[in-house]
Amino acid sequence: MRPMPRWITALATLPGTDVVLSGSWDGFIRAWRVSEDKKTLIALGPIGAGLPGTVTPPDTPSQQLKQTLALDAIPAADEKEPEPLIKGVINDIAVFERRPESDMPGAESKKSETEQESRGLSIVAAVGKEHRLARWKCFTNNFHEGPTSGGRNCAVVFEVPFATNDTVKADV
Repeated sequence: MRPMPRWITALATLPGTDVVLSGSWDGFIRAWRVSEDKKTLIALGPIGAGLPGTVTPPDTPSQQLKQTLALDAIPAADEKEPEPLIKGVINDIAVFERRPESDMPGAESKKSETEQESRGLSIVAAVGKEHRLARWKCFTNNFHEGPTSGGRNCAVVFEVPFATNDTVKADV
């Protein structure tokens, strides 16, 4: 079955990169890369969907990022699409960098070897039962059937860790 195109209801960019995030009412936040000529968008895949057929969690941060963005995912014709993680209409997307307090401007730089570094990106999606501007699509009381029925007003957070130089060298 051919995928049905849906409107883009939320759009955000990753600061300092050529990656754009889009949200719709299909239950996925999709990542896109701006082409070199800056005229087209190249699909990178849905956020949080993972690679098809993967069961075990990835070991390194670079593998986690690769799985989270689903960069190598080429869906087969007979392969079933993964169930969406978000139920409802994605009304807004915010992206910010997570980093330890010692990396903040004006903070003292005291690093402990036992301190777990939590550097990465947080992608926050504002989800609603209906579109923020009108009732074009309404997900109250499971009115619509399918995997995205039963929407609710909430926020969904995806955490994407940064890949370090050590883990990139270890993956090669």
